[in-house]
Amino acid sequence: AGGMRIFGISDVHSDWEENLERLQQLPIGPFLGDALLVAGDVSHDTRVFSQTMRTLSNCFAHVFFVPGNHDLWVTASGSNTLPCESGPQDSFLKHRWLLEECARLGVLTAPVHFPSEGLVIVPMFSWYHAEFDIEPDPPQGNGPHTSLAARRQRR
Repeated sequence: AGGMRIFGISDVHSDWEENLERLQQLPIGPFLGDALLVAGDVSHDTRVFSQTMRTLSNCFAHVFFVPGNHDLWVTASGSNTLPCESGPQDSFLKHRWLLEECARLGVLTAPVHFPSEGLVIVPMFSWYHAEFDIEPDPPQGNGPHTSLAARRQRR
């Protein structure tokens, strides 16, 4: 097998300014031969979503994405109004927009075979349900990310 590393991330919620800032601090260079799997919940805001995916695409050779519930979230506030549509918005239109925006940005949403790595990455569009979660919750700690995670839980 080759030398491509595979990284995974989810629930980045880059509509929170501090989360977007952390992503923007990723170094460009060390990951340019690697792949990143983004497993949903980037942002409900279309502008922030695009900005986040551009940031990640600048850091990694391959970025894969599958939408989470927050990415498909549509509100009456207009912060996530689709640039491609006028009138009523819904999650089906938003899903289509997300896939089109990913294609425009070079973010992958379909299976890709990496023959030199002996690897196939298959993004799967599926949904989570609490009864699927049989693992215990991680212990609460005092690490650098604890306060952000706790604040997100209180939302």
